[in-house]
Amino acid sequence: MTQDTHLHRKGPLAITLAAIVIILSGVKYAENIISPMLIALFITAISAPAMLWLTQRKVPSGIAVTLIIFTIVTFGVIIISVLSTSIHRFSDNLPEYQERLQLITQSMVFPLNKIGLNINIDEMVQTANLGKVMGFVGSTFNQFLGSFSHYFGIKSDGY
Repeated sequence: MTQDTHLHRKGPLAITLAAIVIILSGVKYAENIISPMLIALFITAISAPAMLWLTQRKVPSGIAVTLIIFTIVTFGVIIISVLSTSIHRFSDNLPEYQERLQLITQSMVFPLNKIGLNINIDEMVQTANLGKVMGFVGSTFNQFLGSFSHYFGIKSDGY
């Protein structure tokens, strides 16, 4: 009897895990359809209170929807332009930042070596390599802008 109970407990678990794998596989294959739907659902959930507030104040629903869409697009463009400008300026100033970081690193290594910690300055400089960090930040930002350009038709300069 204990074997039957033991098998009975494993059966639903295996079926549940198989169902989860099948559902996740289906979601992965339907990603091009599901992603825009989830973004639309998210935008709808965010804009619903504003829509209710406007319609309670006797604003026609067509005008309310237009105002909300215009506001969302305006904020999106502002955020993307600020981010793009900030990252562009950061990349322009990157050599200066690298020099300052190397000076700070060198000024830290000598006192630490005096107190008995043997630190190799070349390893420390390689560890604090801003070029690698900027490459990661730039590629992440380009992917972020790529998703916006795909869904909202916003074009970026590739910064």
